[in-house]
Amino acid sequence: MTERNNREVGSCIIIDNKDRVLVLLRGATDPWKPGWWDLPGGHLDGNETPIEGAIREASEECGLTVRNLQKIATKPMGRIVKYFFATRDYDGSVRLEPNPETGVVEHDEFKWMSIEELSDIRDSIVPLSVVRRALSLV
Repeated sequence: MTERNNREVGSCIIIDNKDRVLVLLRGATDPWKPGWWDLPGGHLDGNETPIEGAIREASEECGLTVRNLQKIATKPMGRIVKYFFATRDYDGSVRLEPNPETGVVEHDEFKWMSIEELSDIRDSIVPLSVVRRALSLV
């Protein structure tokens, strides 16, 4: 991971046919925000573009193949910049499997949630304004 990519994150808002968004519960041993709900995503690898990173992370973190991603937002968040992409075009079933590099399962649980359900979660780092925008655009 290059220094540039260590500060950049690609996140994927995956929307099902009921307008629910896939969220993942960060593992209890995660060094950052353990036990918090988040979108599939992570730091970019090598010379990856943000959209390539979001596609790879969706595959690694939840086993879904995503396509036709639309850029929704770019948000500076502390020392990192997060790029948010959204899609309704995906294949596969959600699977929480070990990270291919570390062998660690990064998430303890997953849920498909409506924007109303997301709004009610206290321990969440999912940006609701970005999800609302995704739901209206994709």
